[in-house]
Amino acid sequence: MQSRGDPMVGGLGLYLHIPFCQYKCPYCDFNSGPYQETVRRGYLDALKTEIQESSWVGYPVRAVSFGGGTPSELTILEISVLIETIRKNFSVMDSCEWTLECNPDSVLLFSLVQLNDLGINRLSLGAQSFHDHYLKFLGRSHKAKDTQRTFDWARAAGFDNINLDLLFGMPEQSIQDWCWDLNHALALGPEHLSLNNLTVEKGTEFGRLRDLGQLPDPNEDTVAIMYESSLDLTAVQGVFHYELSSFSRPGLEWKLGEIYWKC
Repeated sequence: MQSRGDPMVGGLGLYLHIPFCQYKCPYCDFNSGPYQETVRRGYLDALKTEIQESSWVGYPVRAVSFGGGTPSELTILEISVLIETIRKNFSVMDSCEWTLECNPDSVLLFSLVQLNDLGINRLSLGAQSFHDHYLKFLGRSHKAKDTQRTFDWARAAGFDNINLDLLFGMPEQSIQDWCWDLNHALALGPEHLSLNNLTVEKGTEFGRLRDLGQLPDPNEDTVAIMYESSLDLTAVQGVFHYELSSFSRPGLEWKLGEIYWKC
């Protein structure tokens, strides 16, 4: 078994779960959804307290990720309070990677500039697809053009480390459509890609529809070809496979993910 190492030397990774969303996607089984304002305020207060009372207070930190949910649903002030709380209670390394997940239609150019000014230096965009009909099937509120626009805004705001999330293995999705999606994403020039096979989980809307026989399972051979095509298409563009669903340009692997995978 690989050694865990000494966090006083290598540094900790912190994950902050932000469960707030405007709506619940039919495939999502994470703790997330639209919550009342009182729940939101109480949760953020509890999260701040948890940071302050952590048994790891004072340790060095080399990676922080805001996941969800939709972290970009927070106000700039709410995000800045959480960042300041971390900085006051941990020894944040100068090279710390600060990641924030967002939906393409949940940020504007001005808010991206503000996030970059706060120290967020890695952005993760939930693109999922560049075909509008697949986005509609997934219950997403954005369109393909929104991802293109937000990616351009992120570059203009100063982000030089951007991840794109994409989904494959949707019912009736063709291999050609998947390769088109992936090539479109690669053409934008992201530093990182998260390519995930759509899974239907119990307790989700998709799970309910599958149980009713209204959501067919994709062909397993087709899904396997999609995954193999991903390995080929990314390698040609200099984006290398380093974990089951993760691809990056050399030296730009997701730091918090590496901490997870190496224990």
